[in-house]
Amino acid sequence: MSPLIPKALTIAGLFLDIVGVCLLAYDALYGAGRHWWLGILEAQLKDAERFRDSMLTGWQQMAQDGASADYISRLEQKTLQEYDEERCRIEEKIHDWKDNYPRRVAKLAMRGLPLVVLGFILQLIGSALS
Repeated sequence: MSPLIPKALTIAGLFLDIVGVCLLAYDALYGAGRHWWLGILEAQLKDAERFRDSMLTGWQQMAQDGASADYISRLEQKTLQEYDEERCRIEEKIHDWKDNYPRRVAKLAMRGLPLVVLGFILQLIGSALS
């Protein structure tokens, strides 16, 4: 048997271990960023709501100052439509981060664990053959 086979098995095992550990560590590396992004998205949702309320208050003030009711109604409808679109977009992102991220982490972990085990086995075989 060639003396390179045990070394190649050991190196392949180390490589698989590194890849597997990186997959297992994904949540540790990106989990904090996930919470940070969720905070930003929730703040965007509150900002959009405050902006909508501010705009509606402004339109009502224009109505008191003598603007036509039809014009104010169109402005209010446009404001509400834009808010609903923005709210749906932000809530979809929040849903993606809250629901899909844990599944993604679990999927990566389920791929990483077998790689670590296989890497360990390859290292054992490489050590036994040398």
